Amino acid sequence: MYDREFINSNVMKYGKPTVVNHILSNLDKRGKYNCWGFTAAMLNWVSELKWIDSRTMEHLLQSNSVPVDSDNVRNGDIAVYREEDDYLEHTAIVIDVNEELLLHKPGSGKIEIQSFDGTVGDVTYGEIVEFRRPI
Repeated sequence: MYDREFINSNVMKYGKPTVVNHILSNLDKRGKYNCWGFTAAMLNWVSELKWIDSRTMEHLLQSNSVPVDSDNVRNGDIAVYREEDDYLEHTAIVIDVNEELLLHKPGSGKIEIQSFDGTVGDVTYGEIVEFRRPI
């Protein structure tokens, strides 16, 4: 589950206060957007929280971010989960690289904090396949 103060203080570290305030004020609209819409809105790639399909998100990732080595991850980078056939499964935002914490929206659930290894949070995805840095 989310903790507004923790989310606010950690996400603000990489400096998108307008986006953060918009998201925090729209947390209750959780069924109207998915993890990809959340990630895209957090990074200001889209102007509002909305449902985004995998094809659109793949395009946004390829157009607006670059791969990052796992030993060079920074706050604000994107964790990308893929299925075995390389299909995009899930995305999340790195909010604390030292504590290995992500901010994400599992399915149509509430925004939550998740650890890199899946030990924190209500919903667990597979392994993170890659990290990407917004450009």
